[in-house]
Amino acid sequence: MPVFGLLLVIGAAIGHRLTLWAALAIGLCVLGFGMYTVIRLFLQTTGFGMWLVVGSSLLALGLALIGIGHSEE
Repeated sequence: MPVFGLLLVIGAAIGHRLTLWAALAIGLCVLGFGMYTVIRLFLQTTGFGMWLVVGSSLLALGLALIGIGHSEE
């Protein structure tokens, strides 16, 4: 990540217009890597059973909403 900071300093010193776009891309890259790390750690600490329960409950909720939608016709 220090390379990103160096690129931004050089871009600011030169005063190039692409520096703003580079800053946006670098910021999104850093945030994306952070999100990836958090999600990966979360998935590693929770077991498969939890995701099975979550998926089943979402499926049941979706089917119930579809059934309610069809019963009111």
